[in-house]
Amino acid sequence: MKAMGNDRLRALLLDLAPDDSRLLECRIVDGWHYTDIAVHLGVPRDALADRVRRLRTDLRRKAKAPGA
Repeated sequence: MKAMGNDRLRALLLDLAPDDSRLLECRIVDGWHYTDIAVHLGVPRDALADRVRRLRTDLRRKAKAPGA
């Protein structure tokens, strides 16, 4: 995702559900550890890590899609 333009990344992030957006913000932007995010959001750590992986994979797919 690093090669993606900032405008395209912002557009993809705006399409996320608010909870997913907050999760990625905590992890990627703020650099929080999964354990800290889990406590902050009140969700199990393992489920959180899986969710982040799925979100990142989905964002990569959308960024590579034709017309993206």
